[in-house]
Amino acid sequence: MVTQLHDALELYSSLEGKFDEEDLEGALTVIDEEIKKLPALRDALWDLFKEVKNKKDEEAFELALEAKDVRDEFYTRLSKFTRVLKMALSSIHWITDTPQEKLDRYKCEVGFFQKLRASVKLRYAEEIDYRDYEKQIQKMLNTYVQADEVIQIVEPVNIFEREAFKAEVEKAQSTRAKADTIANRTKKTITEKMDEDPFFYRRFSQLLQQAIDDYRAQRISDAEYLRRVTEVMEQVRDGKSRKGPEILNERDLSRALFGALKDKMVTGQGSVREDPAPYKTRNDPEPANFEQAMAEAACEMEDIIRRHAVVRWRENHDAQNRMRNDLDDFFVDFQRTRGITLTWDQVDAIVDAVLGIAINRRDDV
Repeated sequence: MVTQLHDALELYSSLEGKFDEEDLEGALTVIDEEIKKLPALRDALWDLFKEVKNKKDEEAFELALEAKDVRDEFYTRLSKFTRVLKMALSSIHWITDTPQEKLDRYKCEVGFFQKLRASVKLRYAEEIDYRDYEKQIQKMLNTYVQADEVIQIVEPVNIFEREAFKAEVEKAQSTRAKADTIANRTKKTITEKMDEDPFFYRRFSQLLQQAIDDYRAQRISDAEYLRRVTEVMEQVRDGKSRKGPEILNERDLSRALFGALKDKMVTGQGSVREDPAPYKTRNDPEPANFEQAMAEAACEMEDIIRRHAVVRWRENHDAQNRMRNDLDDFFVDFQRTRGITLTWDQVDAIVDAVLGIAINRRDDV
């Protein structure tokens, strides 16, 4: 109580002499009106969790926020409640007129909900917006809430930071929470890297979503859910299932282009099949020959891109046009020597995909 009164007195003394008395009274009236909204803001926050039967079950609170639109509403309501509570804790009148039990309850609740906010940000792989944790709010939490009631707000690590991510997963309180953390963080990684190698990452996006759907439909247990999403994460980390001819072993960009070429020529619409039936050419009907031809084509396409990859070529339309022209010429020769017939629309789609991958793989070219 002494600390609250001290802060409030500091507020009032800092205003002294800087405003006319009438203006100051008007400002304080506005503050009082805002503070009156505090019970309604608190009720609105709790209303999001009316279906949670056990109010001590933190896992249930996290699951109640699984839907993104519900989480966004939670963040908005929590921000309003926190802002007005901070205002109230700086008011002499509110502090002296409010029973201690109510003061303690509000302080406990703001700590609980800020901790919940941090937990769901990690569980559902959301970016941390540090504007929500400006110095004033953090100071309020440090001043009015016990230190062990608030967890450290940290940016979620990516799945490639193996030890840090493992430690983060271990903090989750249940098998499902661990699985959700892995699934959502892997999904975020796949989304971020999709344009670097669409054929590869789309397959794992589908496998991951299938595991999530199976769990939600109660076709698999918590343990099986964790096992499957962990397996997908490991494959994404290690680049497993990047099958292809030996010529691609040391050429990562070519491997990505190989996937794009197969995607366009084998499946047509970009769907992913485990073992697609090969495109039957007039000269090379065998699957092995087809795979080798696609791999060689991918390597030649990479060579074309590198040949014209001047400094800052991604912003240089002339350099990109030179790449495009040489790639068009390459496919004219490719069709003639391989006995494959492609329309110009198909060639344009392949070239667009190839250039898109090269542009997004900044570490390779």
